[in-house]
Amino acid sequence: MKLPVDEIYLLNLCESQDKYERMRSRIDYMGFDVKDFRVVKHPMSQIIINKLGSGLGGFGYEINNGGVFNCTREEYTIIKSAYLRGLNTVGIMEDDCSFLKDKSIWEAHFNNLPDDWDILRVNSLRGSTEENYTNNENYWTKQQNTIYGTGFYILNRKGMKYIIDSIDELYRPIDHPIAFTSDKVNIYIPKIELSLCLEDSYNSDIRGNCENNCFHNYYKDIKRFNREDYI
Repeated sequence: MKLPVDEIYLLNLCESQDKYERMRSRIDYMGFDVKDFRVVKHPMSQIIINKLGSGLGGFGYEINNGGVFNCTREEYTIIKSAYLRGLNTVGIMEDDCSFLKDKSIWEAHFNNLPDDWDILRVNSLRGSTEENYTNNENYWTKQQNTIYGTGFYILNRKGMKYIIDSIDELYRPIDHPIAFTSDKVNIYIPKIELSLCLEDSYNSDIRGNCENNCFHNYYKDIKRFNREDYI
């Protein structure tokens, strides 16, 4: 299934070969056109954090370890490169995503994008109400609350510029400017009770501490949820 995005990148650490192979299998199942962006753990990242101390960023959410520094650096590279090369849209997918298997739901959402979107939070961890889930007049809804996570997101040029400026000026982690609503950009999430895409960090198969075989305790009471719906 081809998504209407100029380029989509799978971000993966070469040290995490198992996650890469699992993600490639899932991407092949969905038929997505995704390029690899494989990186390595950079020793200077933790050294920089240790020298400067935690506190890069603000609002209680900081670049305070080498992992966050690495992730921010690499995703920033993808976004700024896409912007400088004149791409109209770019997507970034981290290596811990599970996809809703039903491709018709994906097609319905991407065939009905809002005209004014700047950022699509494909992996939003907080969906809409059951009433909205069954109302297909609109397939996307504007993000109303703070939602962390950058498992899979898509930017247009305005969205790219917003992320570039946010990091250049404020030295924030990559998902900070996406997590918060802003009057500068329109951030949308799928209008579906869970999501088109969820992160494996919330998968009971990996964490082993989630009730009812769900991705996260947020969803333990959602009757509609079925782990088998996701790959």
